[in-house]
Amino acid sequence: MSAMGKFAIGLDLGTSSVKAVLFSMETGVIAKDSADFTYAPAKLPDGSEYLGINMENFYRTICSVLKNLAKKLPKDADFGGIAMASASGNGVLCDKEGNALIDAYSWLTPPMSEEAYAVFGEEFISNVREYAGWGFSLSFPAAQLAHLRVHAPEILDSADVVCMATEYVLHRMTGVWGVDVSTATPSRLFDQKKRVWNTEALEKLGIPEHKLPKLLESGDLLGKMTDDGAADTGLPAGSCVYVGSFDHPTAARACNIEKEGDLLISCGTSWVCFFPMNDRNKIVSHLLLTDPFLTPEGPWGAMCSLSRASERIKEIVDKYISADDNKFVLLDELSAAAPSGADGLSFNPMEEVPDLAAYSKQNIARALMEGVANALKTRMGDMVKIERITMCGGPSVSPVWREVLSETFGVPVNVTFGPHSGAVGAAMYALK
Repeated sequence: MSAMGKFAIGLDLGTSSVKAVLFSMETGVIAKDSADFTYAPAKLPDGSEYLGINMENFYRTICSVLKNLAKKLPKDADFGGIAMASASGNGVLCDKEGNALIDAYSWLTPPMSEEAYAVFGEEFISNVREYAGWGFSLSFPAAQLAHLRVHAPEILDSADVVCMATEYVLHRMTGVWGVDVSTATPSRLFDQKKRVWNTEALEKLGIPEHKLPKLLESGDLLGKMTDDGAADTGLPAGSCVYVGSFDHPTAARACNIEKEGDLLISCGTSWVCFFPMNDRNKIVSHLLLTDPFLTPEGPWGAMCSLSRASERIKEIVDKYISADDNKFVLLDELSAAAPSGADGLSFNPMEEVPDLAAYSKQNIARALMEGVANALKTRMGDMVKIERITMCGGPSVSPVWREVLSETFGVPVNVTFGPHSGAVGAAMYALK
C-alpha cells in the first residue's frame, strides 16, 4: 500500500457544476477539479417547453473532471474507487441500453402545477410529505413525469428506465441501475419509512416499478467500472463504484455532522441548514425536509433552506455594492468595516427589499449578511439546541460570513473541507 494510504475519488454533482477530489484519509485532499454544466430550453413534440440537460454533454463534463484526477493517481496506487453526492432532482428517461430518450428535465424548470395536479390530484399531493419526507415540488421528478404524462405519454411509455441524472451517470460507468435511499428522496417517488418505491405514485403516473433503479443504502457498492467506463473516465477498469447520498447529507458526512446538536450550514445555489434529529415525526410536522442517510442505525437528517439564496445575494450586491468580478471580495471588505447591527439597517434578503440607496455600502453589506443569517436561524426555529456549527460551500472561505453566522447563532462556526465538503464526503463512502 502507498505511504499515502488508500485513494478514492469523490464527486459532487451540483446544480450548476461538478466538483471532484482525489482524497485519502491519511493526507486529505490530494487534488481537485471542477467544471460547469450547461442548460438549454427543450421542447416536447407538442411544443411544451422545459429546461433541459443534454445527458451526453453532462456525462462528458463529469468524465473530463475524472480524467484530470485520474492523471494524479500515483503509479500502483491502492485505489478504493469512486462515489458521488448529487443535488438529485433532474429526471431522465432511458432506453434499455441506457441512452437518454430526450434531454433530462432540470429541477430549475418553472413549476408544472397544472400537470402535477391533473395526474396526482390535490389530496395525494398534500400527503406526500408523510411518506417521502419532502413536501411535493412542482419542479422535481414527480412533477416532471406528470408533465410528460400529459404532454408526451408516448415517450414516457416507451422508456425502459425512469431515473435521475445521478443514476444515468452511474449506469454509464458500471452498466448497473441503482440509487441510494437519500438520493432517491427528492424524486417524491420513494417511501422513506418502508424503504420502497411508492406504488400509489407510480400507479398515478402509469409507470411500472421494474422501470425504476434498484434501491440501495448510502455507501453500498453498486458495481465495478466497465471497460467502457474506464475508457471514458481514465480510471482503472474494475474500480469499485459506490452509491452516495444527496449533496447536503454527503457534505455533513465529511464534516462529522452525525448527532443532535450538530449543524451544517451549506452554501450553494440555495443556503441549507442540515441537522440530525432522532424524531422523524417532528421534522415532518415542522415541514422541513427529511433525509434517511444516517438511518436505520442513526438519526434522521433535517434540512431547511433559503431557496436560491445565492441569486438574491448577487442581485442585491450587483444593485447596491458592485457588479464587478470582485464583487464578493468587496462585499467581505465592506461588511468587515461596518459595525454589528449595521447602524440599525435591517432587511430580509429573501423578501422584498426596500430601497437602500440612502445607506452606506458598508452598512448594506453588513445588513445583507446579517439578513441571510437571521433568515436561516428563523427558518430553523427552535427545532433543536445547536452546540456545534460547520460551514461548507464557496462562502465558507470568507471569515466575515463565518463571523456573522457565529454572532447570529451564538456558536462558533468552523470549516473542515469548505467548498469541497460534498466531494470529500462522497470519497469517504469509497474508503469506509
